[in-house]
Amino acid sequence: MKATCVLCIVLISSLACSGCSPEPNGSAQSNTELGRGKASELIRAAYGYPQPDKGLMLKRYRIEYHRIKEWNGAQAAPGVCVGFGAQEWSGVKEVIQKLAEQGLLSVTQEEVEGQNCITTFTRIELTDKGRPYLLAEDDNEYTLKVSEVNLNQITGIVQQQGSSLAIAEYDLIRQNESPFAGILGLHSGSRLSPLETQRVSLVLYDDGWRVKR
Repeated sequence: MKATCVLCIVLISSLACSGCSPEPNGSAQSNTELGRGKASELIRAAYGYPQPDKGLMLKRYRIEYHRIKEWNGAQAAPGVCVGFGAQEWSGVKEVIQKLAEQGLLSVTQEEVEGQNCITTFTRIELTDKGRPYLLAEDDNEYTLKVSEVNLNQITGIVQQQGSSLAIAEYDLIRQNESPFAGILGLHSGSRLSPLETQRVSLVLYDDGWRVKR
């Protein structure tokens, strides 16, 4: 009787396990497949999307300059009127005054004496309302956030079966335009390049996929 019971238990165990599939192989197979959702997640993290679009705005613009020392007949030659160089205020006045009306910056005037001349400048300063858009600054200019570039969608993935290397292709989109978008084009350094299709390589490691930088 005991022998019969032992035999039954062995048979039941064998039947129960006969339909089992090896779990590790199936898991390994799924880990090697790179989907678009995972690729998008990895690329966003690796490249810091969304990224800020940058625009430049000078801290002062020249209004005019005029002579302050007239030629003295006793001199061999008249003094040369040398004003300080800067971009002309007339070319940016409309855009910057609109920003001032929104409370994003203040506009004042200052006079600087040079060689035989006084140069009148417009001085630009960001207000507390405008400073959240500031990315960097130096003595001469502000670098401001004008919009954001973000990953729009993965348009394709190329991966040979069983390969540990994949190439993902994706496009970009501009969004979240800031109040300073109007400064684009005022200066040579404030022009945005067209958004082009991007390609990136991803490599499969023992712990999963990573972007190859």
